[in-house]
Amino acid sequence: MTVADFEPSLKVTLAYEGGVSDHPLDPGGLTKAGVTQATYDAWRKLQKVPMRSVTMVTDAEIRSIYRDGYWGVVRGDELPSGIDFAVFDFAVNSGPARAAKSLQKAVGASADGVIGNLTLAAVIDAARKDEEAVIRIICEDRLAFMKSLSTWATFGTGWTRRVMGATSGFQANDSGVIDYATMIARNDLTFGAPINPAPGKAWPEGEDYLVLRSDLLSAVSQLATVAGRFPSALA
Repeated sequence: MTVADFEPSLKVTLAYEGGVSDHPLDPGGLTKAGVTQATYDAWRKLQKVPMRSVTMVTDAEIRSIYRDGYWGVVRGDELPSGIDFAVFDFAVNSGPARAAKSLQKAVGASADGVIGNLTLAAVIDAARKDEEAVIRIICEDRLAFMKSLSTWATFGTGWTRRVMGATSGFQANDSGVIDYATMIARNDLTFGAPINPAPGKAWPEGEDYLVLRSDLLSAVSQLATVAGRFPSALA
C-alpha cells in the first residue's frame, strides 16, 4: 500500500502492452503502449493541445495517462501491494469501472464500479484475512469476463497468458498477473526492470514463444516480465 508501487507496476504493464498495434479485431483500434487513439484524443483535449496520432505519444504522456486515467481512478496508492497491481492491470485492459467492480465483488462491497472509502475499508479487511485469495478472485473474474467477449477466439490465448501465465493459478516461476501480484503480496517487494517488450505484436507462438518463455523465467527472479502488445479486453 504505497505510492512507490506505481512506477514498477507501470513498467510491467507496459511490457505486457508492447508498442504500436492496429489489429482489425481489436476494439481499441490503433494503439501504442496500450494507449488507444480515443484515449489519447481525450487526454490531449483535456490538456487543450492539438490532436495528433497516438503513434506520436511521448513517454511522459503515457505515464500521465496511466497515472491519472487508471492508477489514480482505482486508487492504487491506497490499495494493498499486490492487489494494487492486479486491479491496475485489469483497469488498463478492460476499464477502471469493470476492474473496480471485480475488486468490490471479491471483498463483498457494493459493486458500483467506484472505489470509495467503504470499498477501501473492505479491501483492507479482506487483505488482512487472505490477500492472496482476493488477488485470485480478481484474476479469475477477469478471465471469466474475457471469455464472454466475442473476440475471445482471436485473443483468448494471449489474454490467458497475461492474466494467468502458462499455468492457471499462482506459480512462483510463472509470468501472469496473478503470479506477480501474489509475489508482491507475499514479499512486499517492487519489481525489477523488465526486459524490453516485443514491438506491437500478439504473444508469439512456436520457437518465438519458447525464447520469450525462457526470458520470462530468467526475469521472474527480479519480479519482471516481458510480452507483446495485448488487445483491449472491452465489452
